[in-house]
Amino acid sequence: MNMQCRSIAHLFPVGVALVLLLAGCSTAPKEKAAESVPPPVEEAKPEPAPAVYRAKFTSSKGDFVIEVTRKWAPLAADRFYTLLKDDYYPGSPVYRVQPGFVVQWGISNSPRKSSKWNQEYLEDEPRTQSNTRGTVAFATSGPGSRTMQVFVNMGNNTPLNAQGFTPFGRVVSGMETLAKMKSYGDDVDQGRLMREGGTYAEMFFPKMDRIEKAEIVTVP
Repeated sequence: MNMQCRSIAHLFPVGVALVLLLAGCSTAPKEKAAESVPPPVEEAKPEPAPAVYRAKFTSSKGDFVIEVTRKWAPLAADRFYTLLKDDYYPGSPVYRVQPGFVVQWGISNSPRKSSKWNQEYLEDEPRTQSNTRGTVAFATSGPGSRTMQVFVNMGNNTPLNAQGFTPFGRVVSGMETLAKMKSYGDDVDQGRLMREGGTYAEMFFPKMDRIEKAEIVTVP
């Protein structure tokens, strides 16, 4: 017993001294070796789209095919490719049809699917193509607001060029299918469609057309 412990036992009763002896003279526990920290895992980046690819859409009115050219708008082409591979569009109502102007879809019949993408904003990118008849672009409500809603220009909508609408593809077959889509004008409340999905569409717009299938197909 060292001198520090001997003096403690001399000053206190045996019982108390024993407690202090155990507390003051025990060997301090060794510190655990620091665990190695695993390297940070980089978040997976979306797969870049091919330079050119096609997407075949089957709707309640028939088929149409969109050809995407990545160099026209790389960010838009990559997002559209990701949405197609994620099987996002099947079931989506074609909620905005204005003859001679646009056919638009992209709010899912599933509110869960819509909410997943509705805050995934794309940065703006330079427009290289004009919004002529048959071209396809993402809808936007202002700078940096593109998400998952897309439209086909059903006329030569060149005034859209100055408003941030950036074509990334064009319809190569099926414009006549798009022209047959049921129009409700601007009566559809897009906010409710986002929140309630197919339930809202079926209740108030029972004749609304839908995207039934969307798939990436081989470029001829």
